[in-house]
Amino acid sequence: MNKKLRLELQAALKDRPAIQISEEHLVQTMREARIAYQNRRNRERIRHPAFLLRQVRFVGAPVWLLQGFMLLCAFWLFGLSDIGAVSNFAPRHLPVLLGCFAVFIAMTSIPFIGRSARYRMLETEMAARISIPKLLLARIFIIGIGNVPLLTVSFLLANTKAELGTGSIALYLLLPYLIACCGCLFIQAYAHSGQQGFICTAFCFSLTALLFVLYKTAPVVYEQASVGVWGALCALCVVLLIIGIYRLLDKAASLDLSPNGI
Repeated sequence: MNKKLRLELQAALKDRPAIQISEEHLVQTMREARIAYQNRRNRERIRHPAFLLRQVRFVGAPVWLLQGFMLLCAFWLFGLSDIGAVSNFAPRHLPVLLGCFAVFIAMTSIPFIGRSARYRMLETEMAARISIPKLLLARIFIIGIGNVPLLTVSFLLANTKAELGTGSIALYLLLPYLIACCGCLFIQAYAHSGQQGFICTAFCFSLTALLFVLYKTAPVVYEQASVGVWGALCALCVVLLIIGIYRLLDKAASLDLSPNGI
């Protein structure tokens, strides 16, 4: 600090008369502060439906737009009649195409699950007394709202032109989708903050490559004799999916309880 300015501040403070504290005003201030605090604590908390609707504005619109693009891709790939791109392939190619498309459907969640940490907004959300587990659960629910119809439409379109059984088509879609979702959830829960999106993307592309490798080197995997194995793996992935969601929410809850959280 400039020496002259410091001397001027010292002189001004020395000449300042002693502050007279009014006991009456102090008591009145304390009373009003207590009333304001009590009214703040008694405010009605936002309910889950209202909270979910608010999240739709920030998460739902972008993710549903991306899923809408994937829906157009589904019509192009598995379109009705003979206009779909699948019509140019042999029916035996359909299982691997369904699996790869299911992985891409799962990838629509990658930009939105960990966006708070990626854009350094996590501290702001915590300071605003937002429950991080509740926020994550709302985002997962919103993404699922779009993914379920997208998988359903893909299944129905593929079922109109495939010679495979209905159950087989469902499994060829569900198993890669569940594996991709499980992998992304565990990566979000355990990977270093800021790198989850890159690792999830790399995992999903690796899974797609694995599906093609299995199709080329071990085509028996996609035959009807392996449908039972696919069903058992789907059941296992459902359990892992629940565990992955629990782990992710548990990590978010630990942030809420940390010294920097609420």
